Amino acid sequence: RTVTAVLGQDAVLPCRYRPQEREQVVQVTWLKRGGPGAAPAEVAVLNPQHGDHVQE
Repeated sequence: RTVTAVLGQDAVLPCRYRPQEREQVVQVTWLKRGGPGAAPAEVAVLNPQHGDHVQE
């Protein structure tokens, strides 16, 4: 799913995942797609043990 954001405004980053029985999600990472030939860039990380990180 594509999310469009405006600099200086909040953006909602969706995440939908249904863990299987006895499965635990330990980290969620959102990436920004790069242009042709460019690597994706990390935008935000949610980790319950180490806290949240949002790229400025």
